[in-house]
Amino acid sequence: MLTSVWEGNDKDLLHELMALHCRHDSSKVVDCTFGNGGMWDPADDCRIVGSDIDPERAKDIQADFQYLPFRDGSVDVLIFDPPHMADAGKPRPKFMASTYGIIWGASSIAVVFPRFTWEAFRVLKHDGIVIAKLSDQIQGGIHHWQTFDYVKQVQLVGLTPCDLVVK
Repeated sequence: MLTSVWEGNDKDLLHELMALHCRHDSSKVVDCTFGNGGMWDPADDCRIVGSDIDPERAKDIQADFQYLPFRDGSVDVLIFDPPHMADAGKPRPKFMASTYGIIWGASSIAVVFPRFTWEAFRVLKHDGIVIAKLSDQIQGGIHHWQTFDYVKQVQLVGLTPCDLVVK
């Protein structure tokens, strides 16, 4: 059973979300921030197209999630797990960048939301969905409510936020 508050790990949550939203075997599921694939379980029923900007981490396609190489209206489910940190003009340890990803030269990761949400709107089928994994945080003593920034941007492009699971 999927509840609004999740106490398990990301992989199990994604498995539950895919069971709920991946309607049939032929669903085209794109993880446009695939990274090392750590959120995926080989037992997941849907075929995942793994895309990443880093050619060493791109499972199937090297691409920037802000410029997706898919036809308009061709994707059923789009997975979005953007970098969780912005550098805010300060150097960050290498392990932070490789573990959580960093948006360089920005004070918040929300700077990538407008371009991504327009791409999501373009590539998703009419009844397609985005599953986004976001992290609210405090940087430099400032709250960054990235979940709310994302929901506002989703609404601006004409998509409908329909659920929120808190971990």
